[in-house]
Amino acid sequence: MLRPAQAIVRWSCLSAVLLAGGRAQAAELPFADAFAARGFAVGPSGTGTGSTRGATREYGEPKHGGKRGSASIWLSWVAPANGVATFTTAGTTFDTLLSVYAYERELKGGLPGPADPLKPFADLKQVAEQDDDYPTPDATSQVTFGVRAGVRYEVAVDGFAGATGPVTLGWTFSELSQQVPLILSSEADRSVRAGDTLVLSVDIQGSEAVELEWYFNGEDIDGADNYQLVIPNFSQAHVGEYQLEVKFKEGELYSAPIEIQINSEGDATALARDKPLDALDAALAEEAAPSSRVARAALARNAGLGVTRGFSGSQIFNTVFARRDPDEPPHCGLVGSASYWFAYQPPADGTARLDTDGSNFDTVLAVYTFDPPLIGYAGLIPVTCDHNSGPNGLTSRLEFAASKTRTYLVVVDGANQTRGVAHLNYRLLTDTQPPPVAARFLSEQPVLTFPSVLGARYRLESTPALGGTNWTSLTVLEGTGAPLSFTNLPPASTAAFFRVRVE
Repeated sequence: MLRPAQAIVRWSCLSAVLLAGGRAQAAELPFADAFAARGFAVGPSGTGTGSTRGATREYGEPKHGGKRGSASIWLSWVAPANGVATFTTAGTTFDTLLSVYAYERELKGGLPGPADPLKPFADLKQVAEQDDDYPTPDATSQVTFGVRAGVRYEVAVDGFAGATGPVTLGWTFSELSQQVPLILSSEADRSVRAGDTLVLSVDIQGSEAVELEWYFNGEDIDGADNYQLVIPNFSQAHVGEYQLEVKFKEGELYSAPIEIQINSEGDATALARDKPLDALDAALAEEAAPSSRVARAALARNAGLGVTRGFSGSQIFNTVFARRDPDEPPHCGLVGSASYWFAYQPPADGTARLDTDGSNFDTVLAVYTFDPPLIGYAGLIPVTCDHNSGPNGLTSRLEFAASKTRTYLVVVDGANQTRGVAHLNYRLLTDTQPPPVAARFLSEQPVLTFPSVLGARYRLESTPALGGTNWTSLTVLEGTGAPLSFTNLPPASTAAFFRVRVE
């Protein structure tokens, strides 16, 4: 079963007919690069055109479609009544990002407009977003959401990874007799540790009773009928996408999918993604043309947010909804169908060893690097690849000389149209040695100190007996280049021995 579309199913065919009919007579819409200059889309349904060429990104502007675009245009639309609206960029020839917002106080029945006119983005509440309209083969976007009569909705269209060009925007509206529940927020994609308790929740507002049902990878979860979903002891069986269905008297809506993966170190921002620039959080793509000093400063702060740094670790993810981009190169000479990308920057020079041991499908493993800024697939530099060198003849293993000055994009694809739960395991072999540990007392509090190398990861462990083999992990510290200290130790009367391992 495919994941539920973000739409009310009973109106999907009608919407497609209206949009297809409207494009033949599409007129220019009053899009604006500046949010304050945006015009209005008129009518309960229609289709029009615009362009993102030459558009920029304003200071404080939110990320559209959940991604870091750089050339957004804005348009307003006022809901004529209570109901459900659908907006789509179908017919646009580049990879679009689409988001719809409204001012929070207006959604709650208050005054229209921003609370502070000098901060127009501060009170905007995102009501819908999308990058790619899965499972359609193109890269256009579509959102469906509940609306309230008279509320002004702000529509933003941007391009993924700096893409620009002519835009086609279509919209339809279905009036309902009841006040439709509003899905005002859901949680961000993230990674957790195996064994953690996962808690997901969605903010829903509505004046009438609703029925709720959580979905996991497109299948409903028995008994999961609350605003909050709790999964204790999270494991690889739980890796994938979660979505909440909201049923009401006249239809149903779905929250945006939430992807949950496992990272062995519990780094919430470490995520494998369907596109290489998503794996980098698209920050490097914006280096191409920062529009101002402020934009360049913001870029410097955010660059490489999705890049993983460490000596060893594992990332576990599900490729059930992955797909292959038209311009994506064949990995290891094989044209796959479900690639996921992972960004890695070594903390030191060394030999990187990667494998997909533990994956439950036929994997293809490849490594690329690039000279920044990475704009698209044409900028990828192949490093190495493997297919089926793992112990079971289906998983993959490889190694390569890794440089701490480079970022590497590791891709896991499925051979022979296969998909499933992927394990990406990495280890960096270097000449870095464990540092000596010194003990001292500070106001009767025991303190351990040891030197560190910038970028290295150190795991501090203890055991109750000299020569003991049962070591307990106390903490993992990131190297700063300066000595590190640890004070959360057992009482001085308790015998303990300590060591530091470099990861």
